[in-house]
Amino acid sequence: MCASDAGRRAGVVVSKRNFRRAVDRNRAKRLMREAFRLSRHHLLPQVDMILIARGGMAGKRCQDVMQDLEQVCRRARVWQAGAPAVDARA
Repeated sequence: MCASDAGRRAGVVVSKRNFRRAVDRNRAKRLMREAFRLSRHHLLPQVDMILIARGGMAGKRCQDVMQDLEQVCRRARVWQAGAPAVDARA
């Protein structure tokens, strides 16, 4: 964790009930971790999150997962709209 993370952490939960195949569970975990990594600079400092994958996530792209994460964070009021943008390719 780098200093700019300011204590932002995420835990990822993917159940066998929603994703039967291990490859699907692993893809869901990778997508959620990457969406959090690319969006964490927008979150308030000292935010801990638990991300739970649901069945509707199957077949989504990273951009879709990032939009869903932003929507949920805005509803929870932990999203900072004025945070500096970070290049997604970095």
